[in-house]
Amino acid sequence: MKIRKIIEMQKLVDRGVVMPAWYGIAWFDYENDLRVCYPVPLNLIVGYARALMIWMRYGYRSAGMNTLDIYAQGVEEGKRRVYARISEAMSRAAKRFEHDAHD
Repeated sequence: MKIRKIIEMQKLVDRGVVMPAWYGIAWFDYENDLRVCYPVPLNLIVGYARALMIWMRYGYRSAGMNTLDIYAQGVEEGKRRVYARISEAMSRAAKRFEHDAHD
């Protein structure tokens, strides 16, 4: 089977859309929120070939930390930024209120 024919069999499926009959997910395209699908026996072969190609290009790289810890750190950093913006806005409003009260 030629590679062009294999590529032509590819179907991109959005979230919540029913997959075509006899097609299976080969991989998820997270950037575009799509599922890349191929006919059932071919989806496994194409998916593993893609995973092998990525592994050969980049190798195995550990995150270095537990991903849940990284996520929790991001959430805490987001909270700190939001609270800082809220406190800045409240201090500006208090200064305006004091200025208006003296006039």
